[in-house]
Amino acid sequence: MRLKRLEIYGFKSFADRTVIEFDQGITGIVGPNGSGKSNLSDAVRWVLGETSAKSLRGGKMEDVIFNGTDRRKRMGYGEVSLVFDNEDHTLQVDYNEVMITRRVYRSGEGEYYINKATCRLKDIIDLFRDTGIGRDGYSIIGQGRIDEILSQKSEDRRGVFEEAAGITKFRSRKEESEKRLSNMRDNLTRVEDIIAELESQLEPLEKASETARRYLSLRDELRGLECSSYVVHVDRNGVRIEEGKQLIEDLAHQIEQAEAQATEKSAERDSAAERVSELDSEVTAAHGNVLALTREREARDGELSVLKAEIARCEKDVLTSNDDILKRKNRDTDIRSSLKENHEASEKNLLRVKEAEEGLLNTERSEAAAESAAAEAEEILEAHKAKIIEMMNRLSDVRTNEARLSTMKDELLRRRKEAEVEKEVLTRDADSLGEQKNEAGAELADARDAVKEKEKAVAAIEAEARESQEKIRALQQKAEELGSQATACDSRLRVLQEMERDYAGYQQAVKEALKHAVGNPKVHGVVANLMQVPRDYEKAVEAVLGGALQNIVTDDEYVARDLINYLRSGKLGRATFLPISTIRGRTLNAQERQVLSMPGCRGLASELISFDSRYRDIMENLLGRTVIAENLDAGIEIMRRGRHAFRLVTLDGDVMHSGGSMTGGSAASRMTSLLSRDREIHEHQERLNRLKSDIQKARDLRSREEENRAVIRRRREACYEDLNQARIDESICEERLRILTDKETAQTERESQNAL
Repeated sequence: MRLKRLEIYGFKSFADRTVIEFDQGITGIVGPNGSGKSNLSDAVRWVLGETSAKSLRGGKMEDVIFNGTDRRKRMGYGEVSLVFDNEDHTLQVDYNEVMITRRVYRSGEGEYYINKATCRLKDIIDLFRDTGIGRDGYSIIGQGRIDEILSQKSEDRRGVFEEAAGITKFRSRKEESEKRLSNMRDNLTRVEDIIAELESQLEPLEKASETARRYLSLRDELRGLECSSYVVHVDRNGVRIEEGKQLIEDLAHQIEQAEAQATEKSAERDSAAERVSELDSEVTAAHGNVLALTREREARDGELSVLKAEIARCEKDVLTSNDDILKRKNRDTDIRSSLKENHEASEKNLLRVKEAEEGLLNTERSEAAAESAAAEAEEILEAHKAKIIEMMNRLSDVRTNEARLSTMKDELLRRRKEAEVEKEVLTRDADSLGEQKNEAGAELADARDAVKEKEKAVAAIEAEARESQEKIRALQQKAEELGSQATACDSRLRVLQEMERDYAGYQQAVKEALKHAVGNPKVHGVVANLMQVPRDYEKAVEAVLGGALQNIVTDDEYVARDLINYLRSGKLGRATFLPISTIRGRTLNAQERQVLSMPGCRGLASELISFDSRYRDIMENLLGRTVIAENLDAGIEIMRRGRHAFRLVTLDGDVMHSGGSMTGGSAASRMTSLLSRDREIHEHQERLNRLKSDIQKARDLRSREEENRAVIRRRREACYEDLNQARIDESICEERLRILTDKETAQTERESQNAL
C-alpha cells in the first residue's frame, strides 16, 4: 500500500482544486516559509479524521475552509481526498484503489466518504487502524512530536508500539466490548427494576383486566339481549296489531249483519202492526209475536253494545301497542347511536392501520434507497474495472515503446558502425567531408520537420481520442441517470400495483367484500375504479364524494344482499352498495343549467369525468347535481344564482352544499388517492417504457462510440509508431551530423598538426 494522490479543494490556502501526484521516488515536499507545506500535512491529518481544530492550528473547524482574499470570495465548504494504492489489500476492502474524502461546510456539518460512498468517521478510523496511518498514527509526526513521544511515560509510549505491532485494533475492540458490557449491565439493572415495579402492579392490573373483560362480555351480551328483546317485542306487537285488525273487521261484519237483521225485523213489525187492525182475530197471536220480536231485538241491542265495548277495548289496545312501539323506536335510536360510536372507533382503528401501511411504505422506500446505493457501488466497481483495463493498455503501450527503443538502439548501433566506416571514408576523402556535412544537415532538418508533422498528427488523434472518451463518459452518465430514474419509476410502479392488489386505502369491510367477490361478474368494483377523472378535477371529486368513492357497484339488490349477509355473518363491518337496477340518475334541470355558463364555472361534475355508459345512472346520482368551480369566489356567485339548489365544489376541494352550508380548509396530504392511483400506474408504466427505450438508445450510441474509439486507438498507435520512427530517423541524422562534425574537427586538427 502506498499514497498515490492528494486532492485539495477549498482547504485553508488551497482555493483552487489542487491535485498532487505521489509517483515513485518522491520522498518529500520542500518550499519556502508560508508556501503551504504544513497545510498539506494538516490536510492529510484532517481527512484521516482529526477532530481537534487546535491540532489543525485553528480555533474552530470552520477555520479550515478558505476564508477568501481581497480578490476572491470565501468558499462555502472545504474538501480533501486521499487516494491509496491497495493492490496488496493492506486495507480490508475489496478495492485496488481506495479514496478517502472528507468535506466540511460553514454550517458545521461534515461528511465522510470511502470511494465516494457515504460513511462514518468510525468507519475510516477502523479502516486505518493498525496501519500507522491514522490521525494519531506514528506515520504522521508533527513538529516537536518526537521529543514529546520520547519524554512521555512508558505507558504513554506504549500506544505507539502497540499500533506498530498491529494490536491497537484488538485493544479498541476490547474497550468497546467492555463499554457495551457495562452499558448492558446498567440496562439489565434498569430492566430488573422495571420488572419488579411491573410485577407489583401485575395482580391489581390482572383483577382490573378481568373486571374489564367481564364488563365487556356482559355489555355485549346485554346489547345482544336488548336487540333480541326489541325484535321479539316488535314481532309480538305486530302479531297483536294484525289480530286486532282482524277482530275489528270481524266485529264490523257482525254489526252489519245485526243491523241488516234489525232492519228486516222492523219491516216485519210494521207489517204486523198493519195486519193487527185488519185481523182482530189474530191480535193475541200477533201480540205474542210482537213481544217475542221485541225481546229478540233487545237481545240484539245488548249484543251490539257488547260488540261496541269490545271494539273500544281493541282500539285502546292498539293505542297501547302504538305507545309501546314508540318506546321501542326510541330504544332503537339509542342502540343505533351506540352502533355509530362503535363505527367511529372502527374508523379510528382503520386510521391506525393506514399509519402502519405508511410505515411499511417508508420501509420499502428505505429498501429502494439501499438498492440504489448498491447500484451505485456496482457502478463504481465497473469504473474501477475500466481503470484497470486502461492501466493494462498503458502497460502494453509501455512495452511496445520499450521494444521500439530497443529497435532504435540496434539501429543506432548499426548506424554507428556505418558512421565509423564513413569516418574512414572521410579520412580517406577529406575533400567530400563538407559536402556530406551539408547533406546531413539537410537530412536532419527534413527529419525534424517530419517529427513536427508526426507530433501534430499525434496531438490531433489524441484530441480526437479525448473527445471520443468524453462522449462515451457522457453517454455512460446519461445511461446511469436514466437507469436510476427507471429504477425509481419501477419501484414506485411496484408500490402502486401492490397497493392496488392489496386494496390499500379501502375500508376493511370494502376490502373483505371485494376479496369475497373476486371473479363474480355481477360485482363491478368500487366507484373510484369505475370513473376516469382528469388530474385537475381529482381533488374536487374526491372532496365531494369522500367515502362514497368506496361504494360497491353491483348488478342488482340480490347481489348486494348476499354481500351484506357475508359481512354480517363474519362481523366484518358495514359497506354501501349501489345496485345498477335500482339507482336512478339525478341532474340539473334546464333552468339550473344556466349557471354552467357563468364565469369561473368548469361544468357539471358528471359531464367532466368519463365512465362506461352502464354506470351513467350511478354517476349522475352521485355527481349529476354537483357543479365544479375554479374557486370559492366564483362558487359563491354560482350558488347564489342557483339559489343553493344543488351542490358545488371548487378545484381546491371546498364544498358548498345545497341549502347553504360550506365545508373547506386544509386536508391531510396523502401519497396517492383512490382516484389518482390508476392514472399514476398508467403514467409510470409509460414513463418506464420510455426510460427503457432511452437507456437502450444510449447504450447503442455508446457501443458505436466505443467502436469508433477502438478505430481511433488503432490510428493513434499507428501515429505513435510513425512518430517513433521519425524520431529514430531524427536521432540517426543528428548522430550522422555529429560524426561528420567530429570528423571535420579531427581533420582540421590533423591538418593543423600537419601544418605544424
